Amino acid sequence: MTAVARLTVVYGRDADAYSVARDADRALEGSGTHVWYDSDADTVWITGRNRAIADAVRFEPGQMLVVSYDDGWWIEDMAGPEVAA
Repeated sequence: MTAVARLTVVYGRDADAYSVARDADRALEGSGTHVWYDSDADTVWITGRNRAIADAVRFEPGQMLVVSYDDGWWIEDMAGPEVAA
């Protein structure tokens, strides 16, 4: 059986990391997951609550956060258009 996505958060290449962190936090609300924005590095991190920071997953431009009803959440790389040189 394949997972059915409840919703997704796309981190576009020109997106603002703070706004993406806010959207990801809303998407994961109630899941026992912690999302935070590191303003010093302008990055978004996601981990389970009460988990070590070393277990956090970095959410980066060009990726998509997928939240499922049954299978939790995961991050996928987005396929982008090829750039002609």
